[in-house]
Amino acid sequence: MTLPFFTIRIKLIFIIGFFLVPMAVLSIYNHYEILEREIDDLKGRNFSAATHVAVEVDRLITETTGVLRVLSRHPVVAAHEPAAMDRLFAELLPSYPMRLNILAADMAGNNVGSAVFSPTVHALSYNDKEWYRRAREGAYIVGDLHTSKLFKRPTVMIAGPVFDDRSRQVGVVGIPIDLNAISTYLGTSTRRLADNSDILVLDRRGAS
Repeated sequence: MTLPFFTIRIKLIFIIGFFLVPMAVLSIYNHYEILEREIDDLKGRNFSAATHVAVEVDRLITETTGVLRVLSRHPVVAAHEPAAMDRLFAELLPSYPMRLNILAADMAGNNVGSAVFSPTVHALSYNDKEWYRRAREGAYIVGDLHTSKLFKRPTVMIAGPVFDDRSRQVGVVGIPIDLNAISTYLGTSTRRLADNSDILVLDRRGAS
């Protein structure tokens, strides 16, 4: 009696295994197929989001550089008239969200104009700032990540030279970008970003 029972049990196990193993294999295959599709979907969404971020950042830089080019030839800016520049910059700043300020410096690095009022703003010096040194050499630049002296918060300065009516450089004009405002804007405008993903923008040194 023992042997037939053992044989039946083996057959039963074989029959069950015959049906279950293919089902298990098929289940595993379907699982990985679904997982692969989800990964491809996430890659596609993140690539689309990254493209959107790149376009928006490039638009911001291009627009800001355009404003600087106009200001670089403005008579009030070239003449280094602090009170007049303060008024001009203060009128312009509300038209450009995601910018913290519009400022100007002379060739000695001293602040001579600011859209944002502060009792000490015209006492600021930018000689120690990388963006000022590069713009003082006559180039339009996107500076490295740094902490704003006036706002005490992380920012990236877009800056360029100021010229007089003889095309001589007489100073630097700059617009600091509000990184917190950019982060908020990109986070709300980028709907296609995959869940649990973050947007990270780096400067040329790899700082975020």
